[in-house]
Amino acid sequence: MAESLVTEETNNIYVIKLNRPEKLNALNEEIWVKLGDHLEMACNGGYKAVILTGEGRAFSAGDDIKAMYDFKSVDDAKRFFSKVEKVIRILGYCGKPVIVILNGIAVGGGAELLFLADVVIGLRGAWISYPEAYIGLVPPILLTLGLSVVGPKAVKYLALTGHRLSVDDAYRIGLVDYIADSVKEAFDTALVLAESMSRIPSNTIAEIKRIVMRSYEDKLKSTLDALIRLVLTPESKRLMYEFINKRKR
Repeated sequence: MAESLVTEETNNIYVIKLNRPEKLNALNEEIWVKLGDHLEMACNGGYKAVILTGEGRAFSAGDDIKAMYDFKSVDDAKRFFSKVEKVIRILGYCGKPVIVILNGIAVGGGAELLFLADVVIGLRGAWISYPEAYIGLVPPILLTLGLSVVGPKAVKYLALTGHRLSVDDAYRIGLVDYIADSVKEAFDTALVLAESMSRIPSNTIAEIKRIVMRSYEDKLKSTLDALIRLVLTPESKRLMYEFINKRKR
């Protein structure tokens, strides 16, 4: 069985690739754990930067809905989202530049990771969507960090409509920083940016991120708590069940 997450080193840059292409790189508990472990190592190691991307036609289709539907208790939900929170904290405070190459579609939790990147390079043809509300849930990072990136009006619109943003749309609202026409161009751009930003001392990078993240700590915690409550409600369970069975047909 192929590894759900693969890594490589290029020019002392740590590359992490989500590798469940048959599931559009959906984020189950195993991937959240591995992602947290690898990010922690990369952010605390002697690397210049971290690049995060996906395999296949998706960056990530978001959290595994079947896994969340199977939660039986608050403890189940807390265990799962504690892994998510760990990744949020590591990305939010990483002392190394973190570059996301948006190689394909990004939905829900996968699309929310873009708000935690320092630079996002989007491949033309990729798109982004936040449809959590349609299965009775909320997108915690969009509703917190997203407020400063795209503004409250855009956050409400994206959260309440699930509207698909093209890479050009995402660039216009500040969610994507560069647009590339090929994977090679995206990686070449990422390597140049990583080399440039690696000249900044690690503690300076960490301090910049700490200042940004500090104002979101309480909001993120309360929004994750809301998500834990919602994921166990009968209405959310019904909507997730319908989503899972519609996808099977």
